[in-house]
Amino acid sequence: MKSLKYINQIKKRGYCIIKNYFKNEEIQILINLVNKNYKSINYKGLPSRDKKDKIIYNLQNKDIYFIKLLQKPTIVEICKKFLDDEYFRLIDKKRPNYILSYYNARSSGEKLDLHIDSHMPYLGNKIFMMQFAIILEDQNRENGCTTIVPYSHKSGKFTNRKT
Repeated sequence: MKSLKYINQIKKRGYCIIKNYFKNEEIQILINLVNKNYKSINYKGLPSRDKKDKIIYNLQNKDIYFIKLLQKPTIVEICKKFLDDEYFRLIDKKRPNYILSYYNARSSGEKLDLHIDSHMPYLGNKIFMMQFAIILEDQNRENGCTTIVPYSHKSGKFTNRKT
């Protein structure tokens, strides 16, 4: 299993980084698809902080290419390891049996507060949700980047927003 290294990193630190997983051509296709599908929408109840964000909801409904990304071997192996329901017997064990629930493209306009994407802390070894970030453009401290707090997946606590 090629993804064993990444699975072990996730178990230990709570995340892994897979550099250069997508080819440059794939990244360019994704950038073009995101640009093609983005429409400015102002949702009722949207926090003012998010007004400058560029978000596309439900990528799985926009283009088959977005689904094909999720079928790449390392992504499937990682998801199967952590998210498959080991007690569900109606699907062959070789096939994935996890659920895609939130598949978006996002470019944040303003700095986000430190937060937990699952909206609740969890203490234990069973993972019920995972987030994958596919970075399409270079990120650095000046243009914004995702902040990860290593080992926080084992804390069982909400984030300290002042951190």
